[in-house]
Amino acid sequence: MFSHHQQSGRARITRASLQLLQNCVMLINTILVERTVERQKLWPRLKREDFRGLTPLFYNRINPYGTFSLDLNRRSFVDVA
Repeated sequence: MFSHHQQSGRARITRASLQLLQNCVMLINTILVERTVERQKLWPRLKREDFRGLTPLFYNRINPYGTFSLDLNRRSFVDVA
């Protein structure tokens, strides 16, 4: 069994890891939104109200239970988006 101190340390590491992962997802989502708007040439058409709807908080494309294979010979999805 782990002592209370060890459990507390593990919980802190787990929380910090989750926060880091969430920040990474938000950064990637922000890049994807910006590139999509740029490539579709939507900047001039966007109104003030439209910016309220742009959010990096979407997560429907993320599968936390799947397998993740990395093909280092393939372009990054961030480059493709």
